[in-house]
Amino acid sequence: MIQPDDRLRGAGLPGNQVWLAVGSTFAHVFVPKGYGLPAHLALAGQVAELFVSGAFLPFD
Repeated sequence: MIQPDDRLRGAGLPGNQVWLAVGSTFAHVFVPKGYGLPAHLALAGQVAELFVSGAFLPFD
């Protein structure tokens, strides 16, 4: 992840606050040879959706 910024998210006592790391995540999707570009792009879209949906942010 390339992280250019941190932001305070929510409120709380000092030392017990939630910080949001703002940045970009890159995922390389590899498929077997001969798989085809349309199917490859569909898989890449599903991988991107995992990150966009917030599946890795359990505190939200």
